Amino acid sequence: MSKSLVLATSLLGLGGLALVAASGQSSAQGKASGAISGTIQFSGKAPARKAVDTSSDAACGAKQESDTVVVTKGKLRDVHVRIKNGTAGKHKASTAPVVIEQTGCVYLPHVVGAMVGQPVAIRNKDKTMHNVHAYIGKETWFNRSQPKGAPDIVERDTGEAGEVFELKCNVHAWMHSYMPITDHPYFDVSGSDGAFTIKNVPAGSYTLEAWHPTLGLKSTKVTVGKAGATASFTYP
Repeated sequence: MSKSLVLATSLLGLGGLALVAASGQSSAQGKASGAISGTIQFSGKAPARKAVDTSSDAACGAKQESDTVVVTKGKLRDVHVRIKNGTAGKHKASTAPVVIEQTGCVYLPHVVGAMVGQPVAIRNKDKTMHNVHAYIGKETWFNRSQPKGAPDIVERDTGEAGEVFELKCNVHAWMHSYMPITDHPYFDVSGSDGAFTIKNVPAGSYTLEAWHPTLGLKSTKVTVGKAGATASFTYP
């Protein structure tokens, strides 16, 4: 697995926060397609979100809460839901980058998906310096400072299918972001309402996986027809 860091002064067409889903040519199970939709539930008492001490940097603002586990009215945010890697045909990754922003000394989004070969652009919108430390597993992928106003850090090699490209900030220890890598475009991340929708899935039977950075992996079976399919997961 090669490692290459590409720095770019700007990227055309990268306005605002863009969560770009990969798209490409498919050779999956069937021609007809439907959506897989559902909700991520959290059972029992949700863990309290701890206050984050940001006093080391006035540019980070005074009030923050941990984004490790975020539950709203029994619904769990930040769960990456995907068809199991290696089971959804061959696809070409989008050349449009996934954008991860540093804003208010938080990585946004906290969890996002990308395909193998799809670039990621890491952007500093804060009036302070960040240090972008990227990992794949326990291996440091790169470690770069990014002062305010600096160009995006663009990485075109973010790992192989099944790996997780993880970002930390060595200046602000509470900052984390996670980007699971897939070999297909059939994934989504649950929002604050726990909902997810994976669109344009070819007809067929699949193993559907749900992954949370702290709470781990769950799976279920789904069969997609013209009407699509529904699936739900419950954590912890």
